[in-house]
Amino acid sequence: MSFILRTIDFTATGREIVREKPIEGAELTIGRATTNAIVLADLSVEQHHATLIADPAGKRLTMTATGSRGFLYDGRENTQIAFNPASGGEFVFGTYRLQFAPAAGEGQEGKIAITVSREEKGAGARDAVRAFALSSALPGKRQLLLRRYRAAI
Repeated sequence: MSFILRTIDFTATGREIVREKPIEGAELTIGRATTNAIVLADLSVEQHHATLIADPAGKRLTMTATGSRGFLYDGRENTQIAFNPASGGEFVFGTYRLQFAPAAGEGQEGKIAITVSREEKGAGARDAVRAFALSSALPGKRQLLLRRYRAAI
């Protein structure tokens, strides 16, 4: 079975970078470890999170969670699912989204495209982190200067 792995990253200015890499084999591993065929650098993803196995005819793929955590497939929590890659499908592992579709382009007939993109964290997540910052607990610089000035008088 042949796969085309497309990873989509964004620069600090918001420009999209797409990298393509061909992968051969009937079994792919997915996880945080660099020994996996698909590496997802997210702490919520286990070292060896899942295995993707293609049937000999290439008509069906089976995704199986190898660790204690599962994955989302089309919005539903699963630990094992068999699907037809020709009809597509979307998996979520932590903040990463894997989309399956038939590869399009010259010379890519019969290959499956796996598009890996990272989900952007919204402003709500930043606000939640700000609530734990020390700046919300300490007085501002102006208040400290006023206290020193009043104490000196």
